[in-house]
Amino acid sequence: MSFADRKEEKDDFWDLDKLVPKKKSATLSPFVSRPVVKDHIVNAPDNVGEPVEKKDDRAEERKLDLDAMRGFDTTPDRVYYPENTLIKSIIVKKYREKYDFYDSFRKAAELYYDCPGEKCEFAQFYSYMPQYSQLNKAQKSYYFYWRREMRQGRFIKTDYSYIYLYVYEIINLPELIEPEKGIKLLCRLWKEYRKALPRIDMYFSIWIRDYCLVHELPCPISEIRDFIFDVIRISDFKEYYFTDIGTTSREAVWSVIAYLSDYDWHKGFSSVVGAESEDPEYTHKAEMYKTLLEGSIRVILPSIWESCMKEKESGELVKITRSAFPNTLCTHSVKCKLEIEYYPLAAATELRAGITSAVRYTENKLRSLFGAKSRLAIKYIPKEYKELIDCYFDSLIKKSETRVKRREAPEYERLYDAPSEKLSLEGADEIERLSWDTTMRLCDTEEYEDEPQLSEVVEESISDPSIPSQEGKTTDTYGLQRSDIDFVAELLKSTERGAYGIDDEATVERINEAFSDGFGDVIIEDSGDGFAIIEDYKEEIKEWLKNI
Repeated sequence: MSFADRKEEKDDFWDLDKLVPKKKSATLSPFVSRPVVKDHIVNAPDNVGEPVEKKDDRAEERKLDLDAMRGFDTTPDRVYYPENTLIKSIIVKKYREKYDFYDSFRKAAELYYDCPGEKCEFAQFYSYMPQYSQLNKAQKSYYFYWRREMRQGRFIKTDYSYIYLYVYEIINLPELIEPEKGIKLLCRLWKEYRKALPRIDMYFSIWIRDYCLVHELPCPISEIRDFIFDVIRISDFKEYYFTDIGTTSREAVWSVIAYLSDYDWHKGFSSVVGAESEDPEYTHKAEMYKTLLEGSIRVILPSIWESCMKEKESGELVKITRSAFPNTLCTHSVKCKLEIEYYPLAAATELRAGITSAVRYTENKLRSLFGAKSRLAIKYIPKEYKELIDCYFDSLIKKSETRVKRREAPEYERLYDAPSEKLSLEGADEIERLSWDTTMRLCDTEEYEDEPQLSEVVEESISDPSIPSQEGKTTDTYGLQRSDIDFVAELLKSTERGAYGIDDEATVERINEAFSDGFGDVIIEDSGDGFAIIEDYKEEIKEWLKNI
């Protein structure tokens, strides 16, 4: 044996890897409940040379198996069709697992439901998943005291964990807290504490939605209308809060702005109105800005509604699946899965571009009224939107100018105006009272500016029925409400029959003022036996009624 061979043999003595028996490499095989079936390969006769498309015939079967493994029923517990413009159907699958990890919480919630609360000092409490067992004596006392006050409509100081604990009570005790009552409690909590505890916005937008879907309740728009813009902006399922914009309600306007506009109106708002403060002037300007923005978009809602319906008809139906009440303490009796079919409008590019431009175009109008110099560039805006928005602002300016002219007219000229009311002792007393009010205002004001003031324009948009700003009312060319239009139609019929029995001075005055500005003259006169449509305008009124 050579020296080199002896050296190599000597070195191998210290090679421990050769002394340890070799092991087989570990392999991880997936759990399979049945024999594996290979995917079928489908080749269409006319797609030779194209990539082969694989089709899994057992995809739906595996999906049902996964539901079963998670404890959900493989067959729907309920299927229903909500009254929502964009949502087609809801499938609810209940949790069927017998073992309930949180059953002790439900029992404790039932036990503590009627527990009285006594006034005590605030005790801070924090828990990611709050439960009664985590509360010490001071925290438990304060929770019951806070809950008592909250149930009676008094919203005192609280903390995130106290709110979440009460939410768990509402979710897990549908037998004690009826869903119709529970949704009002949830919305009231949200509304009252969202400013002090802003992180609840994200959670409540999900929990309230799921609570309504599980219990087949309508979307509580009326309860959260004051902050519906913020709700839609943060929601992960915006279509749920997108209301029926076939109406001209306030929430419908802000739903459109939040969901279908890619421009954040807050940018223009802050640059025009200024930084937020408690100054009364800021509050006044902020309210004016929001009111005019809302009124401007309201006049184009009918056109937007028509476009949305076209997008819905041509769009694709989307299906999403999600567990209800995520990040909450849920017992098996309320835990479920939701399968939702809906029509999204997020991809409606042309519709979104038009509404975005309408919001920007409105901001330019507002900048002009507020005296701001910079303006936004408008690449494209539908002609119909532009004309309606122009008409809205023009009508405000026109009415404000008319008001200024009336105030500047010499006092003696007003004496020649024909009386618009029947003479009576009560009417005389009212006229005297109003005249003294007018006199006091004239004495307090030394002069008037020629240009209409912004505050006057906004007051017109808020208080004048001829401006389409009434919630839930359908308006026409002159801004009349549906009830006013019906009044004109009924008055026209009675006029043609010669029966002048309709007598509603307030409505007549409102209608005449609207037509005086938009039509150029009043259309209703006092015949002596009651109000009637002026003979010379009957045919034009008939034509107007046909076109609305």
